[in-house]
Amino acid sequence: MSYRIYNGTQLITTTSSKSYTVTGLKPNTSYQLGVTNYNGSRESSKTTITVKTRGIRLVIPVSLTVNSTITLNYQEYSLGLVPIGTEPAGMFGGGNKRNIQAKVISVASGKSTVELLD
Repeated sequence: MSYRIYNGTQLITTTSSKSYTVTGLKPNTSYQLGVTNYNGSRESSKTTITVKTRGIRLVIPVSLTVNSTITLNYQEYSLGLVPIGTEPAGMFGGGNKRNIQAKVISVASGKSTVELLD
C-alpha cells in the first residue's frame, strides 16, 4: 500500500513508508497537511491536520517583557563581515538593511528568547 502526502490540495509525494518528513517549510507559517491511502488506482478520503511552524528563535542577553514586540535591525555587507560603524566609506550603500519584528516568548537568567515574526 502507498500513501499520498498533500500540502493543501498540492500532492507532495507518494510513498510506501509510514513516516515522511516534509521539507522546505517557512518559519511562522500555517500549513494544511493531508494523507490518503493509495492502491495504484484509487485513493481514500484525505485525513488533514493544520500545523504552524515555529518562527526562528534567537536568545538575546537582555531581560525584556514577555509577549512584547521588538524591532531587530539586520544589516548585511556584500564584502563579508564588517562590524557596524567600521564599514568603509561609500561601501555600495551599506548592503542589505532590514528591520525585523520579533516577539519576546520567554525570559530566564537575564536572557530573552525572541521569535522572528517575518
